[in-house]
Amino acid sequence: MANEATSPDSIAVAERVRELMSRHGIGKRQQTTELCRILDLSFSQGHRKLRGNSPWTLSQIKKVAEAFGEPAAQLFGAQSLDPGMVGAIAQEAVFSVGALDLACTAWVGAPLEAGSRPDFVAYSKLGQWRVVRHDGALYQNAFEVHKTEALQTQVFDGIVIDWLFGNQTSAAAIRAVRASENPDAAIFVLTGELLTGKASESEISDVIRNYDVACYEKPARMAILVADLSKRLNRA
Repeated sequence: MANEATSPDSIAVAERVRELMSRHGIGKRQQTTELCRILDLSFSQGHRKLRGNSPWTLSQIKKVAEAFGEPAAQLFGAQSLDPGMVGAIAQEAVFSVGALDLACTAWVGAPLEAGSRPDFVAYSKLGQWRVVRHDGALYQNAFEVHKTEALQTQVFDGIVIDWLFGNQTSAAAIRAVRASENPDAAIFVLTGELLTGKASESEISDVIRNYDVACYEKPARMAILVADLSKRLNRA
């Protein structure tokens, strides 16, 4: 039998869930049964999830935390991910990329200080958190964004993504798409940092060759980008 791939995040969440149950007097032999009751899973599904062999959704993590009357943030371990993430809270959010809105989990931090220039900011509108690139515009009640993760349950026919996210590139996200349920999804990479040297031309070239993506320099012409995206979707 082939070994199942597990992500560090899934394993870490599973460990924290087991620790939470132990603190509340749930013995190791009863933990899978209790998880199945809370999340309405089969015993096999609960066993795999509690071992970290199955990805956790944001709603599942919140449901487990609520069942024991504890904050969901501790199950994400946001404070242990990065010293700068102390106080960050995971929120269901919409990540706006160009004309697309993508479901994501965002670790929202402190209110944005005057004069600060983060890469992304989060703000709440009509009860919905939104994450946008900070372009100098003033957002009322804007907050710092320490980390975002696209929800793994979402399947898209086309993806438009920035190459740089802080000090990280989108290479890992692109590889994840090519290994997802829709590996043929059209992928467009946007970058405005080639001339500054922040973005590596060789790294982007490797991604284009190996993962069949298109690259546009910013500011991208939206009409051209939409036309290219529509052509690729119709071809698929």
